[in-house]
Amino acid sequence: MKKTLFVFIFALSIRLTLLAVFWDSLPAWEPDENGYQLLSIGLLKNQSFRRPFAHPDQPEHLVMPGYPAIMAAIYLAGVNPRRIFIFQCFLDALTAVLITSMVYRLRGSPRTALLGGMMYALWPNANYFCLRLYVETVLAFIIALLFFVFIKKKQGLTLWMGLLCIAGIYVKPNFLLISCIVAFLLFAQGILSVRRQAETWRPAVWAGVRKVLLFSCILCFLTAPWVIRNKLVTGKAVLSTVFTTNLNIITAPYTLAMVHGDGLFKPWSPLHYKYFELFVMETQRDNPGWKDIVNLRDDAVFEGLPPDIQNAWRLEGSHAVAPFFAYMNPLNLDPPARTARRIIREHPFAFLKSHVYGFFRGWWPSKPLWLKRYYRAGNDNGPTKTSFVSVFFPVAYSCWIGLYLVVIVLAPAGAGVLFKDNPLLALAMSLAIFSMTFLPGQILGPRFITPVIPLLLVLFSAAAAGPCYRMVSGLVHRRCLPV
Repeated sequence: MKKTLFVFIFALSIRLTLLAVFWDSLPAWEPDENGYQLLSIGLLKNQSFRRPFAHPDQPEHLVMPGYPAIMAAIYLAGVNPRRIFIFQCFLDALTAVLITSMVYRLRGSPRTALLGGMMYALWPNANYFCLRLYVETVLAFIIALLFFVFIKKKQGLTLWMGLLCIAGIYVKPNFLLISCIVAFLLFAQGILSVRRQAETWRPAVWAGVRKVLLFSCILCFLTAPWVIRNKLVTGKAVLSTVFTTNLNIITAPYTLAMVHGDGLFKPWSPLHYKYFELFVMETQRDNPGWKDIVNLRDDAVFEGLPPDIQNAWRLEGSHAVAPFFAYMNPLNLDPPARTARRIIREHPFAFLKSHVYGFFRGWWPSKPLWLKRYYRAGNDNGPTKTSFVSVFFPVAYSCWIGLYLVVIVLAPAGAGVLFKDNPLLALAMSLAIFSMTFLPGQILGPRFITPVIPLLLVLFSAAAAGPCYRMVSGLVHRRCLPV
């Protein structure tokens, strides 16, 4: 109890300190942040899930309503994004507590549990996303809570896992992948729990099937209203059109770039524009007479909105992603999607190569987002701060790279250690990390990796409490201490 309280206070102190330091420069108002802000205000002011200025033919179909609903609930006390940041700081500190508790229950070592929680408290990108209007902090908490419930709870496990998966899906549709892993986990656990007592496999298999059926019913029943809503407003019975949208604006251009020998590039860069334009030409060739359907805006409504909302739209519309907006329109998705699928069928190896390369590039250690932001600020604020940053930045960057590599290398070892005692949990955690980071493929980066950092640190801590820790501590004892 004392250790979890210490971890909570330590993690919260770091996050609130960073919030105080960057108070005047927040929020950053990047396009996705503007989108979440506008949707939450739409829920708050208009009681409808659309951007306040949206034309009736432009319902929101990309973003799930979970995170904007959380924002709207907090905004009942006043529309101030810093309230969201304070909430996320507390939520992320609870994530550090969940990591501490999971490691302690799995390994039984208070020191190792403290190590896992402290690592997350200090993890730079976890701190960074607490102060952004992104879903990553909420998603990391839900993932950590999901596996904590699986480790701790015995009664009503299927119901709790189903409700948490629903919460994750309504925050981000990618959570469907983890829901599939949870279904496998419940099926295997049902079999193993009954097989020890049953004489045949039939009752054991039926017990697993019952768990999966109950879990599936919970998911279907609670996602059905949103699927029906999307069918009515977009004509597509899907949770979100984000997968088709990314097929058009991400997968197809990157595949074409690999075909033409240009390899990977940063999203929304000039090369991205180049190959997106090539993809548009391919789409027009496949669909004669087809034209881009641009996003519509109700100008009468727009002019009556508060200035801050108008500015948010102008920032979003003037960003580099603006030319891609036409391919986010639900009325505009099918023709380019057919062309994108044709390109993938014709060039499967280029598609796989770009996806796999993007996956490994995304996991490669990069500069912590906080350090990059502070470094840019330092270089803009005079020689004194620049000289300090010129020394601080390389030292902090080197420490981060060392820490990151140690965690990445030891996490698979931790999965192996955990597999001996709890194979289902070790396999589920590994699959969750892989699926949530492999899906983004070409655009994998810190934003997609951060939600699974809790699981990564649990596996790392399992290695620290296992043979790797004993081997290193024994080596240090022999080399550094007198015999």
